[in-house]
Amino acid sequence: MALPITPTTPLRPPARVPLTVIEGGRSPARLARRYRRRRLVAALVVLLLVVAGTAAVLAVVGAVTPRPVAQAPAPPVAGEAVVLVRPGDTLWSIARRLQPEGDVRPLVDRLAARAGGGPLQPGQRLAVPA
Repeated sequence: MALPITPTTPLRPPARVPLTVIEGGRSPARLARRYRRRRLVAALVVLLLVVAGTAAVLAVVGAVTPRPVAQAPAPPVAGEAVVLVRPGDTLWSIARRLQPEGDVRPLVDRLAARAGGGPLQPGQRLAVPA
């Protein structure tokens, strides 16, 4: 039979269950393995951050480092022809246009020296050596 609860009846907390210690719950060897694993993961994360940071710094330094400026094209000498570079032209296509037959490698070398070593730009005037 349940006792009626009235405003004057004091409320008591439930009785506590006694706790018992279970053997082998947290052995020192198990804890050591866990912390060793955590240290390994932490070391790998730090290594990954260092590699990512280094890559970012190298990317920024590479973007900021001044590139070598191409030499200015040599001015045409009297008796030399001047070719206007068209879109899609290469030194090889210009050399082949100027010399349709035979080996164009020597002409390509001379054109490259005259172009100043930089890439060709459409509209650029290129002096053709004789």
